[in-house]
Parts: sequence; structure tokens; C-alpha cells
Amino acid sequence: MNRRYICIPTVGTLEQNLERIRSHIRDEHLAHRYPVVRYERPQRGRTRGGGELYLFLGIDLAPDEGTKLAPAGDREFLKRIGFRRLSPQLLEGAQIKPMTATSEVSMEGFWFRYKETEIPPPPPTLEQWEETVGGQADEVIDDRPFEQLLWWLSARGKGSWSEFAAAIEMLELCSDYLSPAGIARNLVLLGHLESRAQDNRWSVAPRCWVTPILEDDVGFLAGARGPGDDSLADGIESAERSIQPGGAGPARIAMPEDALEALDDLEPAGPAAQILADFLPSLPDWVAGLSRLDRPSLGGGTLQRFDGRTWQPDQSLRETDTGYRGPSGLYRFLGEANRLLWQALFDSANQRWHRADLTGLKFAALALETGERLRVTLDPPTQDLLVPVSQRWPLLYERALVLASGWLPAYDRGYLRYRRVGEALARHLADRLGTGFAKGEGPCMT
Repeated sequence: MNRRYICIPTVGTLEQNLERIRSHIRDEHLAHRYPVVRYERPQRGRTRGGGELYLFLGIDLAPDEGTKLAPAGDREFLKRIGFRRLSPQLLEGAQIKPMTATSEVSMEGFWFRYKETEIPPPPPTLEQWEETVGGQADEVIDDRPFEQLLWWLSARGKGSWSEFAAAIEMLELCSDYLSPAGIARNLVLLGHLESRAQDNRWSVAPRCWVTPILEDDVGFLAGARGPGDDSLADGIESAERSIQPGGAGPARIAMPEDALEALDDLEPAGPAAQILADFLPSLPDWVAGLSRLDRPSLGGGTLQRFDGRTWQPDQSLRETDTGYRGPSGLYRFLGEANRLLWQALFDSANQRWHRADLTGLKFAALALETGERLRVTLDPPTQDLLVPVSQRWPLLYERALVLASGWLPAYDRGYLRYRRVGEALARHLADRLGTGFAKGEGPCMT
């Protein structure tokens, strides 16, 4: 990384100037250019007027840019937000401390930094879908171990996650792309399993028949399952057993309503996706209602922050006597031997730590930092919804997408394709999450 700094003399308090810089970077989408600011924290009793406080705006230079003088574009940016340069020279990090009146120089990262290159590619066309994922032969995948897992879970009714992981290991269901946590998520998405947050255990959902959003005359089974359910297609002419994309879960068993008499004690659940969607909160309300981590200590271990792709060591967040000083974002804390102790979303404004499934926390952090780049696209011919893999939705919202059809998403050239969601449900859920919505092929544009 080729990072240099521009020295800026300021007037006003540190907080006022940081917010001034932050708001312009956010409004002009320049966080990839100016990811950080270093500053001198004035000693108590000293005035904070001009000449007393220095800010050093960090610039990530391109490989072909020089390191001596501030480029013209950066000088113009400072003029637009009402700042001037103290010196035309670009500084290295080691040059900053000797320039300040105190030895205390701190750093603040702009927590909405996501590079332009990380914007997802345009969604694939219907023809591309049919040539790749849609054209695979499902019959070559043996998904019977997933059926055995679901039988066992149904017989148990509820249990601990350690028991769940042991059953997965015995059935040899794990692979390079499917972990125990991923299998559990798929079972929840399909309506077979419930995750009990209050005691960190699982329970099997009641056996039911779900109506798809766009197919009123056909339904699919969800919840508990018996050993003979997967062979319904053999005994009932109108039933159909279909393997999930990639064999990543128990089969989808579909049957019309007039064939339901073949199953005992089967409750109709109706359009579960729409029912769930109607109760889902907005994203801010969802975050506010999450369980909280009570004042975690940042000492004695390694703090890391998720930067949109990977976990990186973080020194911008600091613990104080009354709370924390630093940017909002998704953090995790590692103890001895890099053992994960906790991971949580930090809300700087409210000084709160929130906990949820990791996918949900990543989405919430991304929404806080670059919410204007969140996009989904509806494919009109199929009524499928395409969501960028890097923007996968929180579990509860994704469950509504999956229950719309009973199909897990398929990976499609950087996107997750959710079958037969329909425009009305897709728009409703996108609105709940504050996500941009588009129809048709091409880049995700509203």
C-alpha cells in the first residue's frame, strides 16, 4: 500500500473537523481514496483554534502516482471542503509525530471505506444462467445423507449444536464449500429447523405444507420429515422430489393440494414467505432489536475489523473509561492461539455492540458504511431475484426469499439466484432492507 498524508491546519474542534471531512468523503464516494485521518489530540487546557490542531489526511496513491507533492485532484478536494494545505509536500507516517506539539498522534479510519472495484459485476443474463448452473444434471448428486440428517433431527426434536455437528461428521456431509454452520443455515432457510437464540440450541419446525408465492396450485413440504417422505414421488403420481442446487440440502418435495390426503397430520402454512415478510422490521429496527454484547474488553487479545472482504488488525477503536472511541463496524476479538472469543457489530453513535449470525452482521456493516451501493435485480422472464454474493442478506430476510419457492439459492457468476420470488415480494423485502431494486439485465441500477 502506497499511503501518504496531506497536512491540514484547522480551525474549530477536532470533532467538527473530522465530521466535516467525513461527510464530504461519504457524499462524494471517495473513501477508497481517503481511508484514514491522523490527528494531534490537543492537551487539556490548550485552545483548539487555528495552528493548535493538525490533521493529516491519508491518501492511498495509485502505483503510477508520485510521492513528493499532493496531486492536483487532492488539492482541489481540499478547496471544495474549505481546507488548505500547510505544505505542498506529501508526508510519510513517520514524519507526522515530530511535527506536532505533543507526542499523542491518533488515527481514525473512515468506516464506510469500500473500494469502487468491489462493486459487484452486472448480473448474469438468463442465457448465461441456463448455460452454467441451470444446465447441470441434478441426478448426479446424491443428497440422501441430507435426508438422513433431517430424519435424525426430526426424531430428536431439539438439541445442542455440538450434537448437530457430530451428526454431520458421521454422515460426512461437510465439504470445502459447505460447513456445519452452512448446513444449519440451509435447514433454517428451508423451514426445517429453528435456531433458538435464547439458549443457543436448535429445534425442528412443525411439519407443514407451504404455498409458493407464484404457484398457488402446488406446495412443498417443510419442517419435520419421516423416513418415507422423500420417496413420495414414487408412491404419489402428482408428487415431485427435486434435489436442491448443488445437493446442498434435503430435497424439495412438491405436491398439489389434492394429493395431501396421503400425508397424515400435515398443517397448511399458506404463503409462508409473504407472511414472514409482512412481520419483518426495517434494517435499523432489526439491528436495534438484536442481542447485545455487554461492554467487551479490548485488552489481552487481538482486535480485528472486517473491511468488506477480510479481517484486518485494527487500532482505530479504543476503550475509554466511559465507553469506546472509534468508528462503527464489524469487529472480532481473538485470544490465545487466535481463538475466537466474540464477534459483534459496533454502533459508535449509541455505544452498543450487537450480535447476530455473521452473514447478517456483515450485511448490516456494509449497509452502514456504503448503503447506497446495495443492489438487487429481478430477472423478469423467470421472476428470479439476483443478490450479489458479497451482499447476502441476514438469515431472517433470506429465509423469506427461499420460502417463496422452496429452493435454496444457486451461485451464478458472483450472484445468488433465488427462484420465483416475484416482483411484489422482492420489492417489499428490498424496501425493508433499504436495498436498491432494479429489473432486467445489465448493471444493478435504480
